Amino acid sequence: MLNPASRSHSKLATSYSLMGLLGVLFLTFFLYSPGLGGTFLFDDEHNITDNKAIQIEDISPESLWQAAFSTESGPLKRPLSLLSFAFNHYVSGLDPYAFKLVNLFVHLATGILVYFTAWQLLAAYRRCQQKILNDTTISWISLGCAALWLLHPLNLTPVLYVVQRMTSLAALFTFAGLGLYAWGRRRQMEGKNGWIAIALALFIALPLGALSKENAFLLPLFLLLAELTLFQFSAVRQGTRRLLIAGHGLIVVLPVILGVLYLLFNLEWLLGGYETRAFTLGERLLTEARVFWYYLQLIFLPRLANFSLYHDDFAISHGWLEPTTTLPAVLGVIALGMACLLLRKRAPVFVFGLGFFLIGHSMESTIFGLELVHEHRNYVPLFGIALMLAYGAGVLIPQRGLRIFMASTTLVLLSTMTAIRADTWGHPLEHLLVSARHHPHSARTHYGAGQLYFDLALAEKKEADREVYYQRGKEFFSQAYRNDPRFLSALLATLAINYTFEKSVNEAQVKLLAQELETTPLTPFTIHNLQKTNQCHLEGECRWPAEQLKMLFSAAVKNPTLVPQAKVVLLTEYSILLLAKGDLSQALQVAEEAKKVNPRDPQLTLNYAALLRYGGRYQEAQAEYAALSSLSLSNLHSQRLQKEKKALEALLDE
Repeated sequence: MLNPASRSHSKLATSYSLMGLLGVLFLTFFLYSPGLGGTFLFDDEHNITDNKAIQIEDISPESLWQAAFSTESGPLKRPLSLLSFAFNHYVSGLDPYAFKLVNLFVHLATGILVYFTAWQLLAAYRRCQQKILNDTTISWISLGCAALWLLHPLNLTPVLYVVQRMTSLAALFTFAGLGLYAWGRRRQMEGKNGWIAIALALFIALPLGALSKENAFLLPLFLLLAELTLFQFSAVRQGTRRLLIAGHGLIVVLPVILGVLYLLFNLEWLLGGYETRAFTLGERLLTEARVFWYYLQLIFLPRLANFSLYHDDFAISHGWLEPTTTLPAVLGVIALGMACLLLRKRAPVFVFGLGFFLIGHSMESTIFGLELVHEHRNYVPLFGIALMLAYGAGVLIPQRGLRIFMASTTLVLLSTMTAIRADTWGHPLEHLLVSARHHPHSARTHYGAGQLYFDLALAEKKEADREVYYQRGKEFFSQAYRNDPRFLSALLATLAINYTFEKSVNEAQVKLLAQELETTPLTPFTIHNLQKTNQCHLEGECRWPAEQLKMLFSAAVKNPTLVPQAKVVLLTEYSILLLAKGDLSQALQVAEEAKKVNPRDPQLTLNYAALLRYGGRYQEAQAEYAALSSLSLSNLHSQRLQKEKKALEALLDE
């Protein structure tokens, strides 16, 4: 029991800690402000600027539903994140500043939850095991953890890369869930009711996080880790303890077993994610061991030259000793895992921090065929390292002056790096030129720089300056293709910039692109750019010859590596092009092929039936509409079906 003087001192320390948190939040806002003036980048196009569904003008249920499920980003489609983009557009249009400002506020709110979560975890840990911790120490450790997390330059991309609001929203709800759970567990250790807080964590925070991005499904694993290291299923009542153990078996162990069984019986689905990748499952696992240590290097020894939006230049591990650092990296990860098991009782906070980092990467850095390296994947896992470091400084360093010196020096260095990065991101061309200098083998970085020069050339009225921008853009596109011949968007852009500015086009390059589109695995980005090229041509803004576009689409739809969804997209786009150029017969054939690829998609049947009606084949169109009428359709598809049927009836009545 604390005496009045100790209680007063603890309250004062907590107040100072909260004031410190407020100061860190203001500092974070100040540091990131220069970066808000940047532009949309890379995947922002597909999800935001080219996604008409989220560009809503009203907030009707139909508009919101269409926006929420307008992309194929993840198994759950991430509707909550897409809705946030839709509301952003409704309020501010396609203003990147406004989108990034919302991202920054999400980052600040998540930082507050990081403080709350650290406080609750340590308070519950004190109640269970570490009696020497007091409110003063917990307050300052929580502040240090939140400050390091908020100010670290590694956390910049979820703030200034707009589409990564998916990551930051999932993190917001993950930390809310973890903090609520720790609070509920602390109450149970005090003999109070904590089930309401635990229920909020599992049945509110977890679903909201998962609907933002699937990473939030790691929350139950984080909760189990907290129990195994910090809480040890401690409770005043034995019934509560038994319920906790059974509950974790239900929400963690059982889903993991079911997930493993699902993957074992659906290996084709798992391996299908590698069809468009330059690496195999085995190579990915070997490479990710090196990526793991690279992330730790970015955390503990950050250098501005190592940070980048794109890390597509990271070398793939083709074997245990190719490169030679692969085997030591794998052994190092295994050693860390073993250390967590061995030190669980002797150093629970450190094991929790390290285990949190490992679990945080278990979804995106293991077996699934995702890209190899992204900085935003550390947004949640960094919390484990931050808590571990803050706890170490607060408990293991007895000299108060030394603690203050180390903490202030670290935060000043991190703040300086974040300020420099944010300022660079606020100037898009400078950002990509700096990245290209530090990452000369990155195809995406060079492509991005080329695209900016392309845009500058389009906007420039002086012929001499326009020519300079054109040449620079062409050089960057060419270098991007040389860096990665599988990156077909660079070759497509090289042709596009030549056609746009009426330069001579190498016919051999056109034939090469067609050949590559037919044989090289097509990434979603390449498919998206083919769509954009076609739309630009149809709107009369691009000078692509129609016959060449037909040749490119004809080649692309024959690609044997296409997954059904990608093939449907290309076939639909191809049929639109053919119809626009007056080739109704072939457009019908292509639309019918798309329908056969996915006969359960009503949109494809509607497209095909519309072409039948347009071609005067009314009876066949009527049969297609009749088949659709017997199905369970969405409101959007039902409305279009009724509209199409009325149009057909009007033609039949003539």
